[in-house]
Amino acid sequence: MNARKCFLITLYICSTLMIASCQLGRNIIYPGVVFDISQIGDAPPFAAGERIRQGENYSQEIQFDFRQGANSFKTSIQLLLLIRKPYREITIDKMIYSSELGSGTFLENAIFELPNSISSVGLSPGEYFGMNGFFWTSELRSTDRRKQMPLINFQRVFPLAKPDDQFIMNITINYHFESEPQQIQSNDYLVRAVEGHYVSPFQF
Repeated sequence: MNARKCFLITLYICSTLMIASCQLGRNIIYPGVVFDISQIGDAPPFAAGERIRQGENYSQEIQFDFRQGANSFKTSIQLLLLIRKPYREITIDKMIYSSELGSGTFLENAIFELPNSISSVGLSPGEYFGMNGFFWTSELRSTDRRKQMPLINFQRVFPLAKPDDQFIMNITINYHFESEPQQIQSNDYLVRAVEGHYVSPFQF
């Protein structure tokens, strides 16, 4: 690496850190507001082993795991599935949200392939974790690359939300497995708006 390139990289890093430290980078290189989203009520555990061991205690088939990476403007919504039969396909007919700050559709008419094999000893890529008559997976492979699980910029969804705001968001999902009848699941989530901060990539 030549001296000019080293200088440019150093200049870029220093400029980025300086902009972030004085908040000029707010809503430019990092989000001004981030959203902590958690299900209200008696929600199933997230850990696969615990979830499948407590399968009899919860009728809820679908869980949503909301993840927003450092300095990312978008939150991924991961679907966690616990079912009684190892289906090969799930169709999300419609996934809608509603709250006092707005409502809309996250996803509709999306078909996802599910694992085609089962592991009884733990989590393995491309397999269901099966135990006690239940099957758990978080692996959904879309049959249409244009219709993946949502990646949402919640600052655009809820532009009026300010740090320290709290409100309820309902998510209703209409779905069906293969040729089975459509099912509807509706859950409320507590949304906490939190002031965003720049996270240095060199932070250990």
